[in-house]
Amino acid sequence: MSARRQRNRNRYAGDPTEAAQERLLGHVLAATSGRLSREAARALLEGANAWTFIPMRQLDQHLTARPDALLAPDPHAPRVFLRLVYALVDAGFGDAVTLPGCASCGRSLPDLQRGRPHPDGIGRCCQPCMLKIEQIICARCGRPGDRAARRDEGVICRSCYSTDPARQQPRARCGRRRQPTRRTPDGEPLCQGCAPRPVHICATCGLSAPAHALTSEGPICRRCYQQPERRCGGCGRTRPIKQRAIGGDPDLCSACNQSPVSECGVCGRWRHCQRGPDGALRCPSCRPRPLRECAVCHRHRTTQAFWPLGPVCSTCYSATVNNPCPCSICGQHRVLVGRDDGGAGTCGPCAIRVAGPIETRANLDYLCASCGEAGDLYAAHRCARCVLTDRVSDLLGDENAVIGPQLLPFADALVDAAAPRNVLAWLRRSDSARLLAELTSTGTPVTHDVLDQLLQSPRMAAVDYLRKLLIATNVLPDRLEPLARLEPWLDAQLADQPAEHQRLVRPFAQWVVLRKARRAANRGRYTGSSANADREDIRQALVLLSWLTERHLTIDDLTQAHLDEFMALARSKRRRAVRAFTAWTAARRITPELTIARRRDDTPSRFIAEEHHLDLLRRCLTTGDPAPLDVKVAGSLILLYGARLSKIHSLTIDRLSRDDRGTYLAIDSVAVLLPPNLAQLVNQLIAEPPRTFGLRPTTPALTTYLFPGRPPTRPIGPAHLGARLRRHGIPVGAARNTALIALAAELPAAVIADLFGLTYKTASAWSNYAQADWTAYLNSRPRPDATVQRIQPEDNANG
Repeated sequence: MSARRQRNRNRYAGDPTEAAQERLLGHVLAATSGRLSREAARALLEGANAWTFIPMRQLDQHLTARPDALLAPDPHAPRVFLRLVYALVDAGFGDAVTLPGCASCGRSLPDLQRGRPHPDGIGRCCQPCMLKIEQIICARCGRPGDRAARRDEGVICRSCYSTDPARQQPRARCGRRRQPTRRTPDGEPLCQGCAPRPVHICATCGLSAPAHALTSEGPICRRCYQQPERRCGGCGRTRPIKQRAIGGDPDLCSACNQSPVSECGVCGRWRHCQRGPDGALRCPSCRPRPLRECAVCHRHRTTQAFWPLGPVCSTCYSATVNNPCPCSICGQHRVLVGRDDGGAGTCGPCAIRVAGPIETRANLDYLCASCGEAGDLYAAHRCARCVLTDRVSDLLGDENAVIGPQLLPFADALVDAAAPRNVLAWLRRSDSARLLAELTSTGTPVTHDVLDQLLQSPRMAAVDYLRKLLIATNVLPDRLEPLARLEPWLDAQLADQPAEHQRLVRPFAQWVVLRKARRAANRGRYTGSSANADREDIRQALVLLSWLTERHLTIDDLTQAHLDEFMALARSKRRRAVRAFTAWTAARRITPELTIARRRDDTPSRFIAEEHHLDLLRRCLTTGDPAPLDVKVAGSLILLYGARLSKIHSLTIDRLSRDDRGTYLAIDSVAVLLPPNLAQLVNQLIAEPPRTFGLRPTTPALTTYLFPGRPPTRPIGPAHLGARLRRHGIPVGAARNTALIALAAELPAAVIADLFGLTYKTASAWSNYAQADWTAYLNSRPRPDATVQRIQPEDNANG
């Protein structure tokens, strides 16, 4: 035995060699769960050069100190350990081991080097990281960098090596002096950007494209490639990993692997910022982007995409991808991202075939990976409608993404919406969508009673909107919502009241308030304002009883003096409400005949000047005014005819009629001839309705409103319409009073009542207020039997 071998034996003195071999075989057999025989395990160790004396001892000592090393590799493992791990992977036991990664970048490579000793002592690293660790001072630029080559002046860094003039040549295609990576068949050099990437047949889609990854099934193109998912060490979710585990840091997904949150040096917001060349921190929104000339509009703007026709700005990008056209070469309906020799548009594949392979990050065919339609892609190379279909199934379906029969019409309406991107935004942000997901997860059917139980919660607005959507899609039956909510509201109001108060107020509410409300609903005249008045009747009855209790009185002790004291500082609204309750108690002989003094109804006092009135009308009837169409039409109906918002907001398209004289609108029961300008605005409003939630009705019989709300299967609320009018400078009350006083001065009360939906009492009051003399009007009628339905509001507008 040589002296060197004897020294090695003395250095690794300990257990006999046979014992170490047995331990190694035990480690391998345990890692493979007994799927290897002892002979196969020994052959595998011999193939990894782990059966000779020194490597065997190193591996035995490492596995004895770290029994879990095959599952959790140590960055300081000996080289024989790396050979053993990759031998197990080659033998088909990759699921039983974890590949060691570079202690610096985390990449798993079989040639990890220990390197020279350094202060960090981080462990085995790959060659690029070792070069970074063992940086040198470049002899050319004087900065620290990776060792790349030796020149006459000394060792130079990799940056200087890539820009070395001795290695750069003029490129054959782009004309720039850059480092050559390939050459054309005739020998001309090509840089990395100009060199065509080799084309392969994708193993998934079967199309010819550059390979993005080489898998066991074959090459995969960029469109079909899906990054493998692992458990993120930051958020704990199984997602594609953006940053591999390095040292003690875990794997991180793209959401967790972000720059630290700091204050942006431009906008001052606390966001994920990066430091620029000048040292200032900037968020993604404030990061400077170079301006280039757009190849479509020729304006100097920031670039959204680089296409074969050139850089494209965001406006031209959206307009192009959302409007596919026939390609001038293949004739298929595609997104035209290039141009042929004649300047006609071509699709991406045709542009590549004409100009040769183009190195670009864009998906130039813009075809949905699911449905194959051309257009703007939303996520994962899929269009917005295909993504919406999956997300609706996740929202409304069970654990197997199967939607129940009750919510199937609602799911179909969401998927078939006119604007799928708006629906996706609604699913992502709306409280109504989250509420529906919570109700669906319980497995109980969604009914009106279930939604009514949530009305007292802070999410009442979300409950209301969700109910409207479910009614619009026939998931829930339609009902008169003001009346349906009145009785649950009564129960909630009386829940905390004393028993003697409930004994009086509940019969009053049941036999007076609710009975009157049901009668009005049967006539189709029960609205939200009616429900508010009925609630006020019940509320004021409770207030009166509480006032009596505070003074140690009962309803039997109520006298006229007490009632006058209670009504001393009351508003007219309280007077009417309390009068209804005291009249009921008097009819039941609970209280004596009590009277509440009636205040004289005030005459209208809010008006606008005639010049201002005409100026507002001129603005509404002018097509060039920037006000929205619905504001112009509603304002014109108020300024011309004094129509109430409660009539305007629920107007439907079927109330319009046309003949050779013009367009007619039935505000109430009789049609009125519209001025030409207003008729044009109404037709334009029907053709271009306001943008609302794009939910389509599930049945064609649903009414189409002139002023659609949210959803468009319901009319806009009168309060919201009034707020929009006032926001654009139209005082609703004063404008209506001015229009009615002008009409009352020219037309009789009967005509005003029939045309504009007023009661005869109200129309007569306006006529008396205007002090009109109808003798001249009656004498001017050419035919007594002629209709008075059609008036010419143009004359009123002009004078």
